[in-house]
Amino acid sequence: MTNQANIIVIPAKKKVEKEEKKNITRKVAAYARVSTNQEEQHTSYVAQVRHYTKYIQEHEGWTFVKVYTDDGISGTSTKHREGFKEMIADALKGKIDLIITKSVSRFARNTIDTLTNVRKLKEQGVEVFFEEQNIHTLDSTGETILTIMSSLAQEESRNISENVKWGIHKKFANGEYSVCYSRFLGYKKGENNKLEIDENEVAIVREIYDLFMKGMGTAKIAQQLTTEHRKTPSGLNSVWLKESVRAILTNEKYKGDALLQKFCTPDYLTKKSMPNTIYPQYYIFDDHPAIVDSDTWDIVQLILERRDELRIKGKHALTGKIYCGKCGLVYTSCSSHPNTSYFELTWRCTGRMANRKPRGVHCDAKIFRDEPLKFACIKAIKELYANRVSVLEASKRRLEDNGAMIALEQKGAQIRKELANNRVKRSKTPIDAQTELKNEHTLLIEDLYNTTISLKRQRNGKVKLQGFIETLTATTKAPKKFDRDLFKALVNKITVIDDTHIEILFYNDDKKTEYVKPYVRKNTGSKKK
Repeated sequence: MTNQANIIVIPAKKKVEKEEKKNITRKVAAYARVSTNQEEQHTSYVAQVRHYTKYIQEHEGWTFVKVYTDDGISGTSTKHREGFKEMIADALKGKIDLIITKSVSRFARNTIDTLTNVRKLKEQGVEVFFEEQNIHTLDSTGETILTIMSSLAQEESRNISENVKWGIHKKFANGEYSVCYSRFLGYKKGENNKLEIDENEVAIVREIYDLFMKGMGTAKIAQQLTTEHRKTPSGLNSVWLKESVRAILTNEKYKGDALLQKFCTPDYLTKKSMPNTIYPQYYIFDDHPAIVDSDTWDIVQLILERRDELRIKGKHALTGKIYCGKCGLVYTSCSSHPNTSYFELTWRCTGRMANRKPRGVHCDAKIFRDEPLKFACIKAIKELYANRVSVLEASKRRLEDNGAMIALEQKGAQIRKELANNRVKRSKTPIDAQTELKNEHTLLIEDLYNTTISLKRQRNGKVKLQGFIETLTATTKAPKKFDRDLFKALVNKITVIDDTHIEILFYNDDKKTEYVKPYVRKNTGSKKK
């Protein structure tokens, strides 16, 4: 006889619906979104809001919460969809039991966003109903179908993005582009959507280029424009930033050309813009009227490029003043043992630094301590003050002599004429036969750059000489200790001659050779007993 286990079957309890069990109504909200601000899309947006408001209010057993909306916002990301984020937050707080939306693509075109948010809501017992696909997320098969449909919606978004990019690329290839005129200083929309000079703003752009060519930096130009309450590119205020000035100085449209597709958006989901290194770019010569001539613009780019290469940062008075007599490189400050009794500040040639070796530069110039260098500077300044009267007379004569500046201005004018002739010749010569003319243009630009830099140095020298004279006139007594402001106003450059001597060049071109005590490294080790 077979033994059978005593098994009792316990029937499942019948599931009672929430409304049936507690006899309460469901809190229902709806979500509506359109992706553009076009008129037909706006009509759809208004229709969706009206439809869901009426539909929920008239449904028995439902309590209308709200229609959450996003107007003119893409569905590929939730980052900028404030209405969507507010709805999810309210649902998780228990303010919503059911969310109704038109379709999966209206809810989100990103598969991850869709599933992540639906699962969050599902954990809290919140259901989402997609009308077109007839999907209820609380159903057992709801998530499977939703995954398939959201993937299709994401793929559709990718196809749309690729089609839009293709259209934009075709426009660029045909020389067509658009400009945000409200943020583009100096131009306005002209005939056939071409750039046209705005006479009310062009003076600001020309002044920026003029000030920069005269030697003023972007930060100082921004400060001057702000002080004068000049209109900014955005037009919202009169506070200028150095970045805005640099953007104007580097925009090729101000010389009449146009570079298309500077930036791109490779990821259609994040829509993050970045400098274009993926797609072809298109450059249009003589596309519209120029505000500055092409040669001036090219010179500005060279100045910016080389200024970036030579920029020196530092807070010490001697920073950028000391140069090596052996290799010509600048000295840099180095500090050791900070906040201890062994602290010392030294200056060493950058040619000694390890990162210079790959470039073929390794200088053996000696290191100098900060204090002996400053002491040598004080001594030289005292000698200058001993001959103060004769120094001032000679400096004033030098300030009045403008012969070198006039010669450079004449040379610059002559080069510009040659550049103009070169442009005329190129316009009459086939592109494949312009090699020699292009090489000539490059050499002329380089020559104009060097002339412009020399002229700038002459002008800066005049300004520094004027400051030198004013400082020497106002301060009648030589300093007893190192004075940072006095040093900067009087001393132009320090050149290391050898292991124990430096040459101090003042802004009036007077030179003084001074002895500097050799550097001896401090002994920080413990004494032997």
